[in-house]
Amino acid sequence: MTIHQALGVKKRPYDALRDFSPIALLGSSTTLLAARNNFPASNLRELIDYARAHPGKISYGSCGNGSVQHIAGELLIQMAKIELLHVPYKGCAEGIPQLLNGDVDFLINTVANLQQYVRSGRIKPWATTGERRAQTAPELPTIAEAGFPGYNLNNWFGIIAPSGVPTPILDRLNVEINRALTRPEVRERLTSLKLDLHGGSREEFAAMMKSETERFARALGSLRLGAD
Repeated sequence: MTIHQALGVKKRPYDALRDFSPIALLGSSTTLLAARNNFPASNLRELIDYARAHPGKISYGSCGNGSVQHIAGELLIQMAKIELLHVPYKGCAEGIPQLLNGDVDFLINTVANLQQYVRSGRIKPWATTGERRAQTAPELPTIAEAGFPGYNLNNWFGIIAPSGVPTPILDRLNVEINRALTRPEVRERLTSLKLDLHGGSREEFAAMMKSETERFARALGSLRLGAD
């Protein structure tokens, strides 16, 4: 939502900040960069060096044009000043067999989708995209740790309501959602989906949505992804 707002997508019948009232941030899932096993680079730093020596020759797959995973790749391209060939798949699942078959050099996908292949040794992980290491995969370094401080991109999940819902109702919903996030069965279910759990106040969630929109607008102001 905040990414499409920042990109200025024209065919969007809402304003993400004006037309909705944030209630609570549930959690976030980080994205992982992982390569085919026979790719020459063993870590992100080696990828950058290899990409600079072979501009435009390295392919990466995402979950589709304008997806969080695509934006993660574009941010890396901007910050590392490299050229990569983007291969947009029709959803996150489609790219996984292409990576395993070696049809794409590396994939940007969720930890939840790729972790089993990392653990079985079928692909090699490079880094995650969040500000901090993922709670569900703390052994994996972040892109920021790998040499690009300030890099931060997570796929977050929250609950919002249409603007105009009375404040007491929004406040009550926030309290109940935060209470639910403390229940062991809820935490177990959400963490099984590879979510890092958050919670917090409505004000904190609203501030995050605003800052995310502004941050992506600055970083991706010239990128339109063919989404008009």
